Amino acid sequence: MRWRSSFREAVRSLRAAGWTVWLPAAVLGAWLLAMPVYLAAVYYAFVWQNPDLIVVDYSFFHHAARRFVHNPLGLYADPEYLYPPPAVLAFIPTTWVPLRVGYVMAGPMIAAQIALAAWGGLRLWERERGRALPSAVRWALVIVALGSGPAFQNLRYAQVNVLMLLTALAFLALVQRERPGWGALALTAGFWLKLLPLALLPLGLSRRWPRLAMGTVAGLVLVPLALLPVVPLELYREYFFERLPTFSGITDVGPMANSIQASLTRLTVPESALVRGLKLPATATASAAAGLVGVTVLAAAV
Repeated sequence: MRWRSSFREAVRSLRAAGWTVWLPAAVLGAWLLAMPVYLAAVYYAFVWQNPDLIVVDYSFFHHAARRFVHNPLGLYADPEYLYPPPAVLAFIPTTWVPLRVGYVMAGPMIAAQIALAAWGGLRLWERERGRALPSAVRWALVIVALGSGPAFQNLRYAQVNVLMLLTALAFLALVQRERPGWGALALTAGFWLKLLPLALLPLGLSRRWPRLAMGTVAGLVLVPLALLPVVPLELYREYFFERLPTFSGITDVGPMANSIQASLTRLTVPESALVRGLKLPATATASAAAGLVGVTVLAAAV
């Protein structure tokens, strides 16, 4: 039968790919079957039983959007809300349903985004190498992505990182297809969500850089100007001149934070601070090390 021959072909493809593909896919595939049950029993049930609970990070999005809808200038009333002004437009749908309902609904949507990002990343690799992966291998790697630790973190906290990842992949795909202007525009969408994706911009410098520059200017200047009727200019002033300088030197010393600043600052604080996950100023050494690594990576990309 056709399905038997397809199954045998899939097994042969996975064997040819080696144990570094099929073994993680088998282990994480088993975990992937259990993950929804675990999330429902531990996180979703707990949130449902505690309606006043702060659901990090989803609560930040939900409450920020509600403040914005009520009064746009009140967006940064919560000192822990650290996202650029236009990002709130992506969070407004969270106000359409109660917080608990939205948090549970976010799980399947984030899982679909992770699968899309994994599939898109593999397609990028295939195009760059000029050869296609066997379908079974491609699906095995998607399973690895879905069952990974970062995927679980984004699912249980209902984070926005996968949307940011998708903008970065869109940039790489468009640059790869000789459309750097549109790629830069996609990348700036990620920048207005969480700043970080703009670090990838040098990867497009060798592909029609004037168009890359035009797309960047459009995304960083023209798009905010077009949004002024919705997102007031005052929010940009408050974010870049008050909020950003305040939190740029702060790091989370909790065990889940794995940035260079957090990892090095964590060595200088007592255990009680680690358990509580305090946000503290990064040490000078940690900041210098992070800056050095960042400059090195950008220089290598250029």
